[in-house]
Amino acid sequence: MSKFSRRSNLFLGSVITLTLALGACGGGGSGGKSASADRTFMWAAAGVPSSLDIWKTFEGDASRYMGVEWGSTLVEYDPSKTGSNGCDRLTSSDGVRPHLAKSWTYDGNRLVLTLRDDAVSTHGNKLTAEDVVWSLQRAQELASNARFVLSSAAAVKTKNAFTAVDDRTVAISLDRHTALDAVIFTFPQLAIIDSREAKKHATTKDPWATEWLKTNVASFGPWKLKSFGPGSEVVYERNSAYWDPKALGHYNKLIFKSVPDPSTRFQLLKTGGADYAEKLTFDQYKSLKSQRGPVQVQNCVSANRDTLMLNESFAPFANQDVRLAISKAIDRQKLSSGVYGGYATPADQGLGSFYFKSGTDAPSFDYDPGRAKQLLNDSGHGNLSFKILVSPSRPGAYAESLAVQLKGMLADVGITANIDVVAGATQFSDAYYKGTYQAILYNEAPAIADPFYSAALYNSERGIKTFGYKNAAYEAAVTSLQQTVDPTRREQVMGQVAKVVDETVPQVYLTDNRFIYAMQSSVSGFMNAPNGAPMVYRLKNDGRP
Repeated sequence: MSKFSRRSNLFLGSVITLTLALGACGGGGSGGKSASADRTFMWAAAGVPSSLDIWKTFEGDASRYMGVEWGSTLVEYDPSKTGSNGCDRLTSSDGVRPHLAKSWTYDGNRLVLTLRDDAVSTHGNKLTAEDVVWSLQRAQELASNARFVLSSAAAVKTKNAFTAVDDRTVAISLDRHTALDAVIFTFPQLAIIDSREAKKHATTKDPWATEWLKTNVASFGPWKLKSFGPGSEVVYERNSAYWDPKALGHYNKLIFKSVPDPSTRFQLLKTGGADYAEKLTFDQYKSLKSQRGPVQVQNCVSANRDTLMLNESFAPFANQDVRLAISKAIDRQKLSSGVYGGYATPADQGLGSFYFKSGTDAPSFDYDPGRAKQLLNDSGHGNLSFKILVSPSRPGAYAESLAVQLKGMLADVGITANIDVVAGATQFSDAYYKGTYQAILYNEAPAIADPFYSAALYNSERGIKTFGYKNAAYEAAVTSLQQTVDPTRREQVMGQVAKVVDETVPQVYLTDNRFIYAMQSSVSGFMNAPNGAPMVYRLKNDGRP
């Protein structure tokens, strides 16, 4: 039996053993050998996607982390320029470096990219301009998130935007220049696919090879797909033809393993059965941080916010006063110190504190249960009852605990909130994108750390919202924010955006969050980027190359 097979069986055995042990006694062991002993990186994931075609079927963080790890984007974030590898100061829209595109420039209203001439795919084909054109056209056709990033966050034309000038040059037609023209190409759904390989599996009924790409990866990045168990496990091995071997770290194999229970993920990390465990509870992070053991906890800056989205197709939520009442019923400081254990700060204004501070001592999102009751009674919804959809896949393992605390706060003003827990990432993501919820506990996670991007992402008509909010003043302020470059003037426009959010409550922001990473102490070379992914292919171990 190969070393890899032994490792896989060991890991599966660990999951089963730990699950039984935790169910019986609520505890686990400590110590143990690191999972990285054979240069395999074991990622204990809250969920693994059911499809590798992250364009046609996007399953939230499970898909996003996968796409980031492929490392097949035209540009990439460069956290090394921040002085703290991005942990204390997040890389913004100007903090990108060349990747598959070695340079870019403007030719009028065209962004012209020059491609590397040494990039080879996992199937042995050299990168060409046709790969870029086909991949971006495919993303534009299949992925609503990609369409938002291309033509709402930036201003890429919606038709006939991508042209292969020659084998190494791509021109992208823009309606106008924006500050996000280059940084959008860090987005995983704008990753480049080996079109030559993918087209072998296309048909007249399936011109974008969606069936084949459900279970296959054709990238120009550092990992080659070895095996895929939908919703269960993905195994990658190093792409020996990767064009930038100096950027590669210690690990030559990466396993994403679905471990839905956070307690099991926690124990696997503590005992060395995993190198990285995502989405632990805040109590678990605090426990790991307090112990001088084999695990490190990185607590880094983020532009993310946790939020309660209220779907206006449910009639009471179409009433602005009802939304405002729910906001005023929530004690955000209590949430921050309770469920979050101090790992998040209370949201107190319409734009995240990472971008903007209103300059007033009194928070805009004040806790006022008396006013909440009055608003509910005056609007005729004094006996409001609704269902909150919740999943540990997003925002994290603490989601149900957060929902329980919200339920209690809402009950104090006469609102009955029923909690509906969905374990699976796919089902939860489908519910959001189809709008089949009354309220949903969610996480606003901008892929680009820019105030316009965050403001447009969910609340704007140009965004990917499914909760029905529409407001002309908000749209005007967001458009102005996109078009404003001067820093002083931009600060003023951010204030306008925040004011509209404060007054009209498109969604109920709860906390301004941090990125928290728990991994074996032997892992080094970590950098924090706005996508919140550790980028395993660059990580080192014990100082070894």
